[in-house]
Amino acid sequence: MGDQNEPPLSFEEGATADVLSRVTDAVVAVDEGWRLTYLNEQAEAMLERFLEDHRGTVLWKAFPELVDTPFETQFRQAMTTQEAVTFEAYYGPQTSWFEVRAYPSSSGLSVYLRDVTERIERQRALRERENALQRAYEVVAGSDRPFEEQVDELLGIVREVVGTEYATLSRVEDDRYVFEAVDMAAEAVNEIETGDVIPLEATSCERVVSTGRTLAVGDMQTEAPDIAGRAGNVEWGLSCYLGAPVVVGGDVYGTFCFYGPETRPGSFSDWEVTFVELLSNWVGGELDRRRHLEQLTALDDLDGVVRDITAAVIEQPTREELEATVCACLAAADSYTSAWIGEVDQRTEEMSVRAAAGTDAPLDRIARDDTDATGTAFERAVREGSIQVDRRRDAPESPTWTEAPSEGTVQTWAAVPIAHEGTLYGVLNVYSERAEAFRDQERAVVEQLGALLGHAITATQRKAALMSDDVVELDLEIRDVFDVAVAEGEGAGVITFDRTVPVSGGDYLAYGRTSDAGVATLQALVEYDDAWTSLEVLSDDDDHRFVVTLSSPPVVSVVAAQGGSVESATVDGGTYRLTVHLPRGADVQSLVDSVRSAHPDATLVAQRQTDTHERQATESVPTAFEGLTARQRAAVESAYYAGFFEWPRDSTGEEVAGSLDISPSTFHQHLRTGERKILSALLDEE
Repeated sequence: MGDQNEPPLSFEEGATADVLSRVTDAVVAVDEGWRLTYLNEQAEAMLERFLEDHRGTVLWKAFPELVDTPFETQFRQAMTTQEAVTFEAYYGPQTSWFEVRAYPSSSGLSVYLRDVTERIERQRALRERENALQRAYEVVAGSDRPFEEQVDELLGIVREVVGTEYATLSRVEDDRYVFEAVDMAAEAVNEIETGDVIPLEATSCERVVSTGRTLAVGDMQTEAPDIAGRAGNVEWGLSCYLGAPVVVGGDVYGTFCFYGPETRPGSFSDWEVTFVELLSNWVGGELDRRRHLEQLTALDDLDGVVRDITAAVIEQPTREELEATVCACLAAADSYTSAWIGEVDQRTEEMSVRAAAGTDAPLDRIARDDTDATGTAFERAVREGSIQVDRRRDAPESPTWTEAPSEGTVQTWAAVPIAHEGTLYGVLNVYSERAEAFRDQERAVVEQLGALLGHAITATQRKAALMSDDVVELDLEIRDVFDVAVAEGEGAGVITFDRTVPVSGGDYLAYGRTSDAGVATLQALVEYDDAWTSLEVLSDDDDHRFVVTLSSPPVVSVVAAQGGSVESATVDGGTYRLTVHLPRGADVQSLVDSVRSAHPDATLVAQRQTDTHERQATESVPTAFEGLTARQRAAVESAYYAGFFEWPRDSTGEEVAGSLDISPSTFHQHLRTGERKILSALLDEE
């Protein structure tokens, strides 16, 4: 363009209209007295002034909006110094940014204007984006800050960037939409609070949740009328929406969304969509990480509880001490607030608390209604025999939470059956402040804790029964126990059950002796009763030894699970008679109820206190069995009652192993180890 101190065209020298017409910039010229001498067509259109109306008018009168602006300052500087100036300035009347080049001369000033609003706005937007990214980075990088505080600040940052009145982090549970975090502009007219719940179908977020994809709508009425008509959008007068799914553990947890009543021409930009998706991914990842850490902490706490229970069992405490230990350990763990154990009275169908520990007192009583499928976690655990979990957020109006301890903080309640070999001792109830407690591995470990406690209680009661001289002796009778088999067979005969051994898969091996008629009865049972899986006759002499496989706990096992021992068990003429010993102080009614749950016609014929001091001479026998594992004891007992030690043998090692569903080598290993432990216990006492 040449020397910047000289104008590219000299208007006073009569530059031709032909040349001026090729200039694309707006051109304005004034003389040395600031009087307007020239405006080209571009200038007239840009500035909305016409030369014929203002020729000879002083610039500051023709354009008063230039006074006291960078335009006046720069123009006067150029005339004073006689040096060209270049600058950018905002021109209010046109809401535009101009790039200005002013060339002074002795006869006046030539000004060239170019509209650079688009570039300036683009640069400004870029700076704002960089600033937003920097602010967001500082938030997510602050690992020492509470997650809730980070989310609140991110919502505010993004809401300002995308220009909506509302911002929300939501959690979706089935058909419920929960506001977990909310940010609103000062002018927002609809009040939303954290914890508010509305139907998911009333929101635009339902589309995001169902598709798992981001939704961006600048004008709902024209772009998505089906969404515009949803109840929430109509009630709040919403017109625009931008939301991305928050994914946790592979599932859509909720949405990270922004919305408002103003339409947005051109919808949301690609950058705005990407920004929202970026931060929704961070929120989902952080929720996933926090859930994982909480589960690891809970599993570590549970591991400690299991160790404490194991140590308590070794010390051979009472059932009450075991239950108190479990509750105290759980309540002391960081992952839980309180724990209690409830027991159901089979006659009154009421619950009583056996042990409790934690921040508040547990529930005193819960009526158990077998017909109510929507009851509390405790009720369902009793009814269904499996772990049940209730979450406060799933049923805010439920009486479960109006009666639960620590109502202000507890979010999750797990009810775990305490059971062993078909006997329910009670329900372990554990409370946590974590909304996502008792999922996946944690749920499985808590459920195993109930089984472990049930096993420990059984072992404790059996120990008490074995070591006590004074016992309660019960005579139980069940009539017509094998009525179908008797009808089909030649006669019931006399069947004596010597031992029941639990094996893998929940099955049981019942060993006994009987006559030919009894064998026929047992064969009919296997044919007509699904619980009697198979029968094997082990010896062919007059007193046939047999083993029958059962898929459900027999009465003998039910008694043993209650801490009792079966002194005799015979079936004669279809009537099942059992003589049972329980330790002094045992709950007789509980045992009778357990037997009647399997056989409603069971009758308690007699009950008496008996002194079994004569057992002292052989008290080393139960002691010898104490060191055996469950599998070692099963191997020894099965081998003995299957005739493995007879000569000739009634059953081979392979046959006994097959009945236990283990390999022959494993059977022999358990058997040899069990024999060594028994002999060691017996001989060491000598």
